[in-house]
Amino acid sequence: VIPSFRRAQAAGRLRPDAEPADIARIVEMVEAVVTSQFAPVEGAAAVRKVISLALDGLCSPAPVP
Repeated sequence: VIPSFRRAQAAGRLRPDAEPADIARIVEMVEAVVTSQFAPVEGAAAVRKVISLALDGLCSPAPVP
């Protein structure tokens, strides 16, 4: 995982301040959504949303032309 992570950073796809340990934090956030009291109501949609939000936060912003 770490070599792929570093390649993505070198290519400018991931934020330069992101660390591989952040992936574990994201997994914990997803787990919290899945096990929360709201999971039966929101289900897979809530999981998809939190993953999307987390991945957006890891990605480097698009360069401004």
